[in-house]
Amino acid sequence: MAISDAFITGTMAADASLTWEGKDPSSQPLIAMNSCSHDFPETNGFKFIVGRDFSRDQRTDSAAVIINALGAKLVGNGDMNVVGKKIRFGHGKEREIIGVIEDQVRWTPFANQSAHIYYINYDVRHALTIRLMPNMDVRASLKKIEAVLKQFNPGSPFEYVFQDQDYKKFFHDEERTIKLATVISSITIFISCIGVFGLAAYATSQRAKEIGIRKVLGASVFSIWRMLSTDFVKLVVIAMLIAMPLGYYVVTKWISQYDYRVDIEWIVFLFIALIAIAVTLLTVSYQTIKAALVNPTDSLRGE
Repeated sequence: MAISDAFITGTMAADASLTWEGKDPSSQPLIAMNSCSHDFPETNGFKFIVGRDFSRDQRTDSAAVIINALGAKLVGNGDMNVVGKKIRFGHGKEREIIGVIEDQVRWTPFANQSAHIYYINYDVRHALTIRLMPNMDVRASLKKIEAVLKQFNPGSPFEYVFQDQDYKKFFHDEERTIKLATVISSITIFISCIGVFGLAAYATSQRAKEIGIRKVLGASVFSIWRMLSTDFVKLVVIAMLIAMPLGYYVVTKWISQYDYRVDIEWIVFLFIALIAIAVTLLTVSYQTIKAALVNPTDSLRGE
């Protein structure tokens, strides 16, 4: 359990007046500030790169700070090993860096994060963060927490949010877009498969005489299946050669709006191409194998 002036998913105050040894006097970067209690890093699962967490056994930690990797690179001029360095706040108080944590996504996952500093201050108590044990019943835990809070502050309503739900709100629009794209893609693939299936039935019926002659001349079922399927695979390959560059452009344009994004690798398009070919072969195989198994006397009888 920990108190702070802002939740880990909320906005933080910022200060451009912080100074440290070696800082360029002309530079005034805006650094996000989060005052908290000793247990705030552990409660929120901070991962330390170097240094340590706040400790109640260390009285000097009341004048210490924990900084994220972006802030450490700023203070250390690119070097994150800044443990022991001093940062002077705008009001003149100097605090020592005791730990560097991994960068976190705060308030939005779609923009570059800034330098963050966490420091001890029990005077500001806007937010209370409680970590529940994984094996505990959530509803029962909330009732116990409410009872304790009502005991010390009976006049305040018991209101709470879950951090995972707060983070989920950040991705609401993207999740809706993904669901919509999945539904539309599924319908498109289904309609396409029906079309390919019908086209395969028509093509095999039109080439029934040719298939019968080939079988009379000793062609195997596999060779006839390969002959009929190759025509459809060629069409799919041509379609992919047209669609893939266009798809790459559209996807690249879409994800370029996010500062945190993955790169589109060629292996993704190769995987999609293999799936498209596999779906095509599965769709046409029924008709092509069925045509290849027909007795040639039946297909040539009417000639």
